[in-house]
Amino acid sequence: CEHLICATGNYARQTGALLGLEIPAIPILHQYWITEAVPEVVERKRQGRPEMPILRDEGFEGYLREEGDGLLFGPYERTANLKLFAEDGVPSWFGADLVEEDFEAVSWNWEQVLQLVPALGRVGIKANVRGPFQMTADELPLMGPAWGLPNVWLAEGVPGGILWGGTIGYYLSERIVEGGNSLDTSDLDPRRFGDYANKAWTREKVREAWGTHAEQK
Repeated sequence: CEHLICATGNYARQTGALLGLEIPAIPILHQYWITEAVPEVVERKRQGRPEMPILRDEGFEGYLREEGDGLLFGPYERTANLKLFAEDGVPSWFGADLVEEDFEAVSWNWEQVLQLVPALGRVGIKANVRGPFQMTADELPLMGPAWGLPNVWLAEGVPGGILWGGTIGYYLSERIVEGGNSLDTSDLDPRRFGDYANKAWTREKVREAWGTHAEQK
């Protein structure tokens, strides 16, 4: 084929290995909880008031937002509690599965958020969502030419598919077709990391990067 684009998500390291590339990205496991109906949220809706803004607070190291008639609680796991996923390859049983919740990893966050939003403690938990997504050492995707392989392109290490998907697709295709980008995308260039970016280095830097969301105090 004339061009090869690698956009394989959690399989990036395995895909890269087939091409002789060590992709500097490792998935992490992140999670959030959705509560049962919160009376205050239900009342706001009854009054026709607009959706509440997203609350992000470093006091509990996470975020809250409306979800249906309840609230969505999304804590950032502290570095010591962060779990990586598929460091040695995605297991054969994994498809697009969710994995078992790990409340213990964010129990500190929960204790803190209850002080700020006591309503969370007065309702039950309806659902937990926990799964893997890609992370790089600087939390930015790997978008652009692969090193040492002509006409091989990477769209890997993307930490938020909905957030980044359209942008990555547009600017990568622009670069392939036009030979360059209409804006500076050098911060996303996969070649920004050197040969030092092996699995051990990436593992530690991913944990360090995630830690920037929390532990600010």
